[in-house]
Amino acid sequence: MIGRQPSVLRILAAGLLVLVLAVLAFVIWAWRGYYAPAGSVERRVVVEVRPGATVGEVATLLRQRGVLRSTLPFRLGARLRGDGARIKQGEYVLSPAMSPDRILRVLVSGKSIEHRLVIPEGSSIRRISQLLERRRLSDPAGFEAQALRGGDSFHTEFPKPSSSLEGYLFPDTYRVDRHLPPDRLVTMMLARFDEVVWQDLLKRGSALHGKSLHDIITLASLVEGEARRPDERKIIAGVLWNRLNQGWPLQCDATVQYALGDHRERLGFEDLRVESPYNTYLHKGLPPGPINNPGRESVSAVLNPADVPYLYYVARADGRHIFSETYAEHQAAIRRLAARGER
Repeated sequence: MIGRQPSVLRILAAGLLVLVLAVLAFVIWAWRGYYAPAGSVERRVVVEVRPGATVGEVATLLRQRGVLRSTLPFRLGARLRGDGARIKQGEYVLSPAMSPDRILRVLVSGKSIEHRLVIPEGSSIRRISQLLERRRLSDPAGFEAQALRGGDSFHTEFPKPSSSLEGYLFPDTYRVDRHLPPDRLVTMMLARFDEVVWQDLLKRGSALHGKSLHDIITLASLVEGEARRPDERKIIAGVLWNRLNQGWPLQCDATVQYALGDHRERLGFEDLRVESPYNTYLHKGLPPGPINNPGRESVSAVLNPADVPYLYYVARADGRHIFSETYAEHQAAIRRLAARGER
């Protein structure tokens, strides 16, 4: 028994040495792999990291896209650096010529691809949601839900409704990443409204001249919906102010379109009778709220309307309008357009 102990000890020592060498070899391999790129050719590869993706899922995706040779060095590096939970969602431009270390730094930085999102003037919340869906940006359903019902969830310096934010999501060009959370997009648009409308045009409310912000934005949305040519915005605003001041129904086709929930090239008599508080053919005064999100020029037109005697207008085929002072003149204009096939 005594004579066998050195032999057992030598076996254990040899085994331990092999194990240490194996671990050392693995560490060296993983370390070199962590700083070694998958290839030498610079090639642009767009990789989309989805919300909630784990380190393992990201590593597998990177290997599938050809920017990692092996997932193990990347996963080990991420865990040793404590960066696993710091990888941010988004689309990233990577390359096989980048080391796993450099790739991880890019994913942690959050410097993802930004998309140019153009929100046209006069877009309703519903149309913005549809645009997001077509562009595969943000969360269209989440955006629509928050914008239509979540007014109380957002802090602003200007007075806003507690529910629908229709009218207050400023139409502009925004730079967004693919998976921008919907609340951040709403916040961005409200901040732009604050900057352009509340602070610049309205001077923090001092230019309202006794009117409420909600009324100004509601009327501006009607001007945006009715005007087809920029040079007519102030004239249309003047007509609408004249009708409001005389207590007449505004009779704006754009409000009926909003009440119907879809856009129709031409409204019929049945459409004009749709029962809705937004139908300004049936109800006098302004509708309950904006029917779209107006741009700067339409808000400016409402604040500075043209001083005109007109009370009526009718659209021509080219988008221009014929303005009239009396109902008889208005009817004559309609007949002329009908004779030319424009009605």
